[in-house]
Amino acid sequence: KRAFRAAALRWHPDKFAQTFASRVARAPAAARAATQRRVAETFRDVREAYDRVYAETMRDDALQRI
Repeated sequence: KRAFRAAALRWHPDKFAQTFASRVARAPAAARAATQRRVAETFRDVREAYDRVYAETMRDDALQRI
């Protein structure tokens, strides 16, 4: 959970834009668009991985209660 939060904060599109604003602003428009797409895809991957792990954890907990 802690690793997910760290990755989510690092790759969240809004946080990424704030953290790297000076670098992103100097980049050409095409590079900015590519960076934004990459950040969004990475954040989506992080979120999907967490959802998968969380679902497995919940399923295992439910099976133990039976």
